[in-house]
Amino acid sequence: APVNLEYVAFVGRDLVVRRVLSWMPGNEGALLIGILVGGNAGMTSHLRSMFTRVGLTHIIAASGYNVSVIA
Repeated sequence: APVNLEYVAFVGRDLVVRRVLSWMPGNEGALLIGILVGGNAGMTSHLRSMFTRVGLTHIIAASGYNVSVIA
């Protein structure tokens, strides 16, 4: 049977998120997750608004997306 790559990617991303948050909890871990796999889940609204205010949200979104595509 063919491998469901979407499922494999989801499980892999979930594993990365759990490992990073166990090693580095809080906003620091959430930022690292954003850079590695994209997204801003786990960040406080204050940190998200600070990234928006200074125009750096692309670091979280674009960087994580690009790393995910290459992986």
